[in-house]
Amino acid sequence: MINIQINKLTFALLKNRTASLISLSFVPNVLTRPTSVTSKFYHREVSKSVEANLRAEDKIPASYNIIYRAPLKTYFKVTYYTTFTGLAMIIPVVGTSIYISGLENFPVILYNTEVVGSIGELGGLFGAFLLVSTQIGSIVFKYPLRIYKNSEKKHYIAVYQHILPWKHKNEEFSAGELKKSRSIMPWRDNMYAFRKRRALLLEDYFTRPADLGEMLNPDSSNKTQST
Repeated sequence: MINIQINKLTFALLKNRTASLISLSFVPNVLTRPTSVTSKFYHREVSKSVEANLRAEDKIPASYNIIYRAPLKTYFKVTYYTTFTGLAMIIPVVGTSIYISGLENFPVILYNTEVVGSIGELGGLFGAFLLVSTQIGSIVFKYPLRIYKNSEKKHYIAVYQHILPWKHKNEEFSAGELKKSRSIMPWRDNMYAFRKRRALLLEDYFTRPADLGEMLNPDSSNKTQST
C-alpha cells in the first residue's frame, strides 16, 4: 500500500510539473490537468539544433524527427545513477559481512567501525534497498525519454534508459504496434505496450496532439487529412 501511494504521488508530479511553474496552488491541483497553460507549455516543437544534438546522442538516423520528449528526465537519471551506485556499494558490504561473520559472528566491524550489527539488520538493509530499487526500476525502464518518427515509413524509435546508467537503449516499432496496456498501478491510463516492451507515455508531451493517435492507429493521419 505504501509503495502504491508513493508511485501515485510520483505520477501526479510527472503529469503536473508544468502546473507548478505557473500556479501557487499546485498542491490542491496536483491531481488535475492544467488547462490555462496548454498553448504555452504543451505540444512544443523542438528546435532544429536541439533535435540534431539529441539525434546524435541517441544515434538516430537523420530521417527521423522527435515527436515526444518526456518530462523530468534529469531527475530520473539522477535517481537511477544514485540507485545504481548504491547497489554497487551495498553488494560488497553484504558480501564482506557474510564472509567475515560466517553468518554467526556479529557485529561485523571494519576499520574500527561497526558495519552490520546482526544478521537481521543485514537482511533488512539488503531487502529494503532491493525493494526501493525495484520500485525505481519499475518506472525507469518503462519510461521512454524520447520518441522519434520516420513519417514516410511510419516507423518509430523509442529511447529508453539502459540498465547501465550512462547508456541508452533504442527500441523500434511501427505504427499500429503500440497498444493500450493493462496495469493496476496509478499510471494505468498512460500505460502502453509494443512488441515486448512497456511504455509510460504522457500525452501532453507529444509535439502534436495527433502523434499518439497516429502511433496507435496508422490510418488516423489519413482520415484527418481527408476531412
